[in-house]
Amino acid sequence: MWKQLADLMAQFFTLARDIQQNKTDIKEVREELKATQQEVRQLAAVVERLMYEVHRSNERTESDREKDDASVGERLAQVRAAASARQSTVRRINVKWQL
Repeated sequence: MWKQLADLMAQFFTLARDIQQNKTDIKEVREELKATQQEVRQLAAVVERLMYEVHRSNERTESDREKDDASVGERLAQVRAAASARQSTVRRINVKWQL
């Protein structure tokens, strides 16, 4: 009977020690979880900022492309006007020489 009581007391102290260790482990895990959650929030903020920057970059690229297209269109109109003027001059010269 004393042996059984000693065994029960040993189990009791072992369980009490295990419970205390589990409580300590749980506390550490909770602290790690808080730190991890903070890191995730920071990472989410960085990703959000990057998304914003990519969006703005795409808008600037599109705007630049539109400006370039307009500039090319203006230059093409200038070249066509100059070519038309040259053709008119050539026609006048040809008419003059034919007379």
